[in-house]
Amino acid sequence: MLQLNHKDLVGGVLITLLGGFVGYSAVGLGIGDASRMGPGYMLAIVAAGMIVLGIAMAVGSARYQDPLPRIAWRPLIAVTAGMSAFAALLGHLGLIPAVLLLIGLSALGDRDARPVSTLVLAVSVSVGMWVVFVYGLRSPLPAFALDF
Repeated sequence: MLQLNHKDLVGGVLITLLGGFVGYSAVGLGIGDASRMGPGYMLAIVAAGMIVLGIAMAVGSARYQDPLPRIAWRPLIAVTAGMSAFAALLGHLGLIPAVLLLIGLSALGDRDARPVSTLVLAVSVSVGMWVVFVYGLRSPLPAFALDF
């Protein structure tokens, strides 16, 4: 009887599928060759690595059995809500408020998160991201924007 580690099997399949999508995207960008690398060259290398590692992980899942894990709904919903709010509001509110919302909503998924430590984390990460992306990388992201 085949014994499977369900987490490794599902993780390996998802990594393989994601690698296939990245590889498909790389071909659309133009791969080129080693002497004239196209925009999708590095993506193709990353995709090949993801596919190989995902297959190895899925095949390796047959070594031992692990019970099917329960889905932690609270963190899943909180992190998804935080990322969705960030994506939807980055252009309308600016970088700092979007990151504050991302971290604040994501922290709701952790039962041990405290408001003061979450606020300190959110403020420091949002200011740090603003410094890195606006000053370091010269990205045209406004710190604050009220554009609805």
